[in-house]
Amino acid sequence: MKKLLFSTLLSMCMLASFAQSYNSPESIEFDYANNRWLIANNSGNNILARNSATGAVTVFAPCSGGPHGIEIVNDTLYVNAGGSIKLFNLNNGAAIATIAMGATFLNGLTHDNTYLYSTDFSAKKNIPSKHCYTCI
Repeated sequence: MKKLLFSTLLSMCMLASFAQSYNSPESIEFDYANNRWLIANNSGNNILARNSATGAVTVFAPCSGGPHGIEIVNDTLYVNAGGSIKLFNLNNGAAIATIAMGATFLNGLTHDNTYLYSTDFSAKKNIPSKHCYTCI
């Protein structure tokens, strides 16, 4: 019995170590279509998904460049990563494209149904993107 209890506890600890965790969460956006929160996990270099019903946290997509601002537009997740904006399919997390913005450190991100707008933290200015694949 003691061996069974010890084995069970050891297994649970090992499984817990594989669970995803927040590592400098930077930005959060609610995905109404999939009933989950998407979190820019800066130091983890990924986007996490937190299921609203269960609270389970999983990796939605890897995102190098320290993801910061995130914005959902239709079926696309836009993510500020370094000096670029990366696009991901909202339904499966597949990388779609990267928009090079010529910026240093993109941080905040929003849209107005025509353009994306981002802030370049280092340059201290707003940068409108002329590209918004699914905004139009």
